[in-house]
Amino acid sequence: MPRGLDKLLIGGLLFVLAAIPWIFRQGLSLQFASSYAATLDLRTTTERDDRRVARAFASARAAVPAGSDATITYVPSDMKLIRKSSVRVPGASRDAALAKARSMSTAIASAFNAEGPGRLDTYVSAWVEPIPGDTSRTVLWAIDAWAGVAGLAALGLLVAGWRESRAERPDAKVIELPATLALIVLAVTTLPFLMPRWIFMALFAMAIASAIAARIAAKAREAQRAAHWPATEGRIVASKMPLEYAYTVNGVEYRGTRIGISDLSAGNPRASATLARYPAGRACPVYYDPANPADSLLDREPPARIGAMYAGAALTVLVALAVVVALSQISEIIRYFSPP
Repeated sequence: MPRGLDKLLIGGLLFVLAAIPWIFRQGLSLQFASSYAATLDLRTTTERDDRRVARAFASARAAVPAGSDATITYVPSDMKLIRKSSVRVPGASRDAALAKARSMSTAIASAFNAEGPGRLDTYVSAWVEPIPGDTSRTVLWAIDAWAGVAGLAALGLLVAGWRESRAERPDAKVIELPATLALIVLAVTTLPFLMPRWIFMALFAMAIASAIAARIAAKAREAQRAAHWPATEGRIVASKMPLEYAYTVNGVEYRGTRIGISDLSAGNPRASATLARYPAGRACPVYYDPANPADSLLDREPPARIGAMYAGAALTVLVALAVVVALSQISEIIRYFSPP
């Protein structure tokens, strides 16, 4: 084995083991949350009377056990008739938060209807937000500490391995670059020629798995952000793939094509059913990023629980790592199970 290759390999593996928990630290730490919060969306379709909604909310807080810790937010909107509000209902567990949110939904609707004519739509989201507690903050600190220590150790091993590999060829001309860029250049150009083919293929497989995991984590993060986006009234312009809709924010008209968090193409089996829900000319709420109103969605519900998405991303990398290790040791495995 060429000099320094062992340090480079160990350093690279240690870097991966440091980077993966750090990338998913938020999702991992929230698995140890001590409480959760469910979201109850309220929407009036015949009036914009916040005071009536506020009275119904106050009545529900008094009627529902432990409902006093629920809070309400009136979502800014450009709609003329539709008025949205969001109620945050905490609970000791996911099921407890959802059960309390459903009780609040029934109590708010009952109190609203008791005041006379009008319509109030209520919707309890299936997604429950973990609330950080002491345990989750401790886990987050531990992950950050591990990532810092392991990352520095990995960097030291990579630099040491690089120097040893350079010392083996003192006559080679080396361009002096910043340490980080030099390591990247070394990994991309030198390692494929120095390492055995199976190691290079293993790193290539891990890169693919990491890219998939990063994509899943990005979607989970996007779903977390979109859960707090305000809504405005929109209109379907073209009911074909890609779907096109128009909406106005602060007097400026925007056009959007994204339907939900998950990407939907024309060949997707769900495309026809989705288009049937959004015929041309239909008015519908559009959720937009207040920092960038051109970024919008028609449906902000995540394709799965946020924690499950982060767990799936981590599992993708771990499964790929397990497969790589198993394949690298296939001869030893066969020898172990072979009869004497």
